[in-house]
Amino acid sequence: SIVTVTLVTIIFVPFFQKIFVIEEEREDAAARRKQKSNLFVRHIRVIEVFGSFFLGVIVATSFVYIFFPAQDTFALQSTVIRSFSSADAGTGAFVNEGDFSRFFLNNTQVMLLTYILSILFGAGSILILAWNASVIGVYIGIVVQSFVSKGYSVAAAYALGLPLGLSSIVLHGIPEVLAYFMAAVAGGVLS
Repeated sequence: SIVTVTLVTIIFVPFFQKIFVIEEEREDAAARRKQKSNLFVRHIRVIEVFGSFFLGVIVATSFVYIFFPAQDTFALQSTVIRSFSSADAGTGAFVNEGDFSRFFLNNTQVMLLTYILSILFGAGSILILAWNASVIGVYIGIVVQSFVSKGYSVAAAYALGLPLGLSSIVLHGIPEVLAYFMAAVAGGVLS
């Protein structure tokens, strides 16, 4: 579970370190020109790179989870999903006030950890982003498995389950993940 996330992190840290060097130079140039645009506008390209990385890890993780199943490969991610499954994610069930507070606190802690790791290690946030993407990938894999259990072929189930799983979390997922990206950019540039 964690070895896969660690390997992804090790592979991508040099890439993101270089991106942060480029973004820091752009930030300095914007400061010299007294440019008044906001952080999101100035760093849209790096946010797009983060988004591509995040989506790529989700697709890769869900693909491995479905097409190369192993007993313990994603055990930690599965445990995390089970710990948050009281709200029956993806079923349309409402989240009660206690669950909302728990999710909000968890997401705030993840965002702060992303920011702190970015400040301390530049691209340290990649570990947190890769971990969260792998958890979502396993969630997508579980959605795909539900189609397989209904008699769909694995390929057809994956073709149906991937967009369905992503769409079931997109409303809360986009602002949540954008906050993580912004924290990573802010911490990485500050680093």
